[in-house]
Amino acid sequence: MFRCLSLMVAWLSLQSLAFAQPIPPKPDDVISGCVAIEAYGGNGNGSTDNLAAWNSAISHFGNRPICISFGLGTYRFSGPATAKPGVGSSIAVHGAGPNVTKIVFTGTTAGFNFTLSNEEAIQMDNMAVLSATANDHDAIAVTSSDCGGSKQSSRFSNLTIEGTGSFPFRNHWGRGLTLNNLSFVDVDSVDFFGENGSSMQGIFATGNATSHCYAFNMMVSKSNFINTANGISLGTLFQGLFVTQSNFLNGEAGIVVPAAESEVDQINISDSSFDVKGDTIATFSPIVGLYVTHNTIEIPKSGSGIHINGGGDQFVIAENNIFNPFGKSSGSGVIVDSAANFGNITGNVYQYLRVANSLGASSSGWNIQSNAYGSKISKWNINSGKRNKVGGGSP
Repeated sequence: MFRCLSLMVAWLSLQSLAFAQPIPPKPDDVISGCVAIEAYGGNGNGSTDNLAAWNSAISHFGNRPICISFGLGTYRFSGPATAKPGVGSSIAVHGAGPNVTKIVFTGTTAGFNFTLSNEEAIQMDNMAVLSATANDHDAIAVTSSDCGGSKQSSRFSNLTIEGTGSFPFRNHWGRGLTLNNLSFVDVDSVDFFGENGSSMQGIFATGNATSHCYAFNMMVSKSNFINTANGISLGTLFQGLFVTQSNFLNGEAGIVVPAAESEVDQINISDSSFDVKGDTIATFSPIVGLYVTHNTIEIPKSGSGIHINGGGDQFVIAENNIFNPFGKSSGSGVIVDSAANFGNITGNVYQYLRVANSLGASSSGWNIQSNAYGSKISKWNINSGKRNKVGGGSP
């Protein structure tokens, strides 16, 4: 009798444990190793609020790595989709493609917001992240608490970030992608759409000034920045931006280091196309190491191709770029306004400009040689600095 009683108690304990566990998803709800949002009540019918389903899915994973997938359809969210994986775990969010998986945030609210700890990463791909309002928040924001240690690689690919409605969008995000202290990031084939060039920054990446934590190495490739305020903006303690095969069109500026930032180093920009309303590539804080090569840069009347104005900038190379190929304006090619030292400007092609290259009074150690100067350039080179070497070129 005692044995039967013991077995009964054991059976009841197992049943209680079973009911305490999350119900596992059905096989149809598991896509490529991820759990579909539908497994927790989500729906891409364009009307269901998926916020509760998202929170349930995040809770299901606990401290394990998170992987959530969205299928075909429009998934509405009334508030931010947040996640903080367990220590040592990462997060992946997948869609079926930006034209068929649409994540719409309906209020004036942040979009996806992730917090990572040491040795964690994020992967996000194949969806459109949309704001249904004129929104000053971030479409995707990631904050990492890791400082100084090695980090896993994060990747954002095949995404569209924009407002709902017809182009040019009245609805928009404040920023498309904000990265706080996140290192080793790959941004590949992401489209950023703002509103008439004044309302959304594409990417903002920074280290952590309070803890003096550096963020390292972001590769941006095959991406488009359309109607953005700044396409890419870098903050304090960011080192190692690589931009290639990307387009910046109709924005206020292309790639910017704003004023009052510090220890921003190693910016490499190549094989990209720029046609913005103001300065294309501009540094308003000191940087060390700016390399601009093999780009096509259209320049407006009030703007410049490269504007060095940070005070203390060093080691700038501008080689083999085409400045103002369509001849629509009368701006400037390269302007050095600050105490910038040690630059090389060579092998570039200029036309239809007020001045091709202008070296300010505080500049020194610059070398301008072997450039090609085409039609209607008012002044090839202005050299107001000291210890600069300015040579000739082909008319």
